[in-house]
Amino acid sequence: MCHSSFEANFIRYLIYINKNYVFHPKTFDIGFKSYTPDFYIIDEDEYIELKGFKTEEIEKKYQYIQNNFIKNLKVIYQNDFYKLLVNSKLINVISNLELKYEDSIKYLEKQYYKRCIGCNEYFLIGKVTKNSKKKTYCNSLCANKHKWHMKNLNDNVYIKEGENWILKM
Repeated sequence: MCHSSFEANFIRYLIYINKNYVFHPKTFDIGFKSYTPDFYIIDEDEYIELKGFKTEEIEKKYQYIQNNFIKNLKVIYQNDFYKLLVNSKLINVISNLELKYEDSIKYLEKQYYKRCIGCNEYFLIGKVTKNSKKKTYCNSLCANKHKWHMKNLNDNVYIKEGENWILKM
């Protein structure tokens, strides 16, 4: 049983790329306590730990575990995972991804995206301008196919300012 949508989405990703895995494969004695990695990727002989955020404390902890107990442990941070999905164009391909936020593309830095109201995919809009609000379809084919969506305009644009994502328009 998954403990988070991040874990569930990672499983969907593994299934999509045809990787054999074991969820919570085994528990290791790491001296001061026991530790169970989130996944074991059979084909890669690699343990995976999923973490929401990267901090110095987390990096030190898993570096210690890697150096002393589980050499083939890889930590994947949520930010990096969603960047991978978007950059590899899998965010719109993998079925049933659980994206908690409408601005789920917040994991992309220095890019401006909107969700197409026709096909529901994200598309790059470049700089935010007065015309950004009007651009609601990813392309003209999608606009022509879905003209009936015109009453349900989705004008949300998100940009990154420092570590925060700000809703614009």
